[in-house]
Amino acid sequence: MRTENEQQTTLMKHVIAIAIVAALAAPAGASAAPVLAEPLPAAAPTGSTTTTVQQPQPPQRQPPQTQPPQPPLHAPADLRTDRRALGGYAIYLDTLLAATSSARTAVATYTTTIVSQCRSALQPLTQPSTPIGAAARRTLTAIGNEIGDDLTISYDSALVPQFSRFSQLLLRLRWTRDSAGRLIVHRYVAAESRVLGLAPSNLCQDAGLAGVSPQLLPPGTASFLLAYDRASAAANRTFAILTRLMGTYTRPGESVLLQRIATLAVDFEAASRSDLLAAGSHLATALQSA
Repeated sequence: MRTENEQQTTLMKHVIAIAIVAALAAPAGASAAPVLAEPLPAAAPTGSTTTTVQQPQPPQRQPPQTQPPQPPLHAPADLRTDRRALGGYAIYLDTLLAATSSARTAVATYTTTIVSQCRSALQPLTQPSTPIGAAARRTLTAIGNEIGDDLTISYDSALVPQFSRFSQLLLRLRWTRDSAGRLIVHRYVAAESRVLGLAPSNLCQDAGLAGVSPQLLPPGTASFLLAYDRASAAANRTFAILTRLMGTYTRPGESVLLQRIATLAVDFEAASRSDLLAAGSHLATALQSA
């Protein structure tokens, strides 16, 4: 039969696990991870054929439209440009899926490095004498977000070559002035490049501080989360505008291509989310285990 101290220790571990896993359960394994793949607003995915991972519902920024809006002036040129953009986007999504194995390897390498440097950094919190109140839960939730963001950064680092090829294609496209396509593309490429260029946080240092003083949010955690969330939010805003631009010029004859894009986007989201949650659970366990 367990002693009272053993029962309290188990409870502490359970509380820590709940706080960290709750943070990791956010979309894509992080509080505000950049969205690299998304169906176009006018296309709703009906199923997946490229992976066996169960698919979550993709985020819907706008209600699906049964008919694409009428394009503005100079539509013929923009229709041709959009066709190239759609084809390039489908290829981009296909290459993202193909690169998920490399992304998993990058995450595994990062996780191994962190575990070797600061395994058990949160272990002091499992001691019966350590109170876990509301402030400590907030700190642990922030550490969980930091873990998720770091893993996302490591995962996405393996996908930079795929994004670079897609961005080069987009920048070569010729949109009419009325479409604002050139400005939209430049803003998207700049914002996405910025977030993909960010480095992971000083997780070991922050976890060590949290393990000693869980009631205080480590300054490094706070500054890192703020910077990453801002960069990620900017990238997501520009990506949403880009997908709306491409959705504006889609034609009924492109329905097969649009469905392929929707399926690939959902498949990638499901695969990356599964990979990041598994890695996050493993890393969180290592940080709090003796």
